Amino acid sequence: MELAEQIQRDIGALVDKHRHAALDSPTRNEKLQRWLASINSPTGTQKKHRRVMTWDKLNERVQQGYGMGHGADYQPWLTLRRKNSSRESNQVAAHLHPLHRVGYFFSRGEYQIALLLLWLQIHDLREQYPLWPIAHPHPLYGTPGTDGLQLGYCTGLFDIAAEAGIDHGYFPGTDIPYVATIDFLVTVRNGNEFDLVAISCKPIEDPDQEVKWRTLERLELERRYAERMGIRYLIMSSRFVVSNTVKMTQGIN
Repeated sequence: MELAEQIQRDIGALVDKHRHAALDSPTRNEKLQRWLASINSPTGTQKKHRRVMTWDKLNERVQQGYGMGHGADYQPWLTLRRKNSSRESNQVAAHLHPLHRVGYFFSRGEYQIALLLLWLQIHDLREQYPLWPIAHPHPLYGTPGTDGLQLGYCTGLFDIAAEAGIDHGYFPGTDIPYVATIDFLVTVRNGNEFDLVAISCKPIEDPDQEVKWRTLERLELERRYAERMGIRYLIMSSRFVVSNTVKMTQGIN
């Protein structure tokens, strides 16, 4: 069954399974009242016209191949558009010659780390990789050379979040579980063996700096997702990439 059909069929069941007890909770009702109040406010009127995710839009993105593919055929789940790029955030859309496609990076630090990884001659790099909320094929599925591997399916992030007691999150104004992403999913090949490494890039200036609680929750979900698949999980920052290394890696592009 296609992934688009899985999304439409299974997410509703997951919502019923994990949120049935919370539907009538005081906390949810308070949030609902605040949301309704914001809609009726002058500023809330503007919010009515913002883009809201729907099942049709979600299925369309899946059917168009976002978040799928390998190498030159990979399409990141999130891409950069003129309206969501800015000089302040140093977002980068650049052609990646080793992968023969354009890469999308939401910070200059992500781009620098991507160049470092490509310079190290990894087999594949997939940025803004979706951590699907439903059970889905293993990320190595479809990789050339893996036809004989028994890859199976991966647990969806929605279930992993429920087990951890962490709020998975929904698209704003909907009951559609949000499609979270991880900055990089790296494929390393050694002969006929393939390994995956999940990498989260954070703008860390000081190893002892305080991290927001919600950020910690997201990192924990990423870690648990990687652990469930049996792959390595790393948190990286370009702050700790030597400047000479950055200059050297820029030559590959």
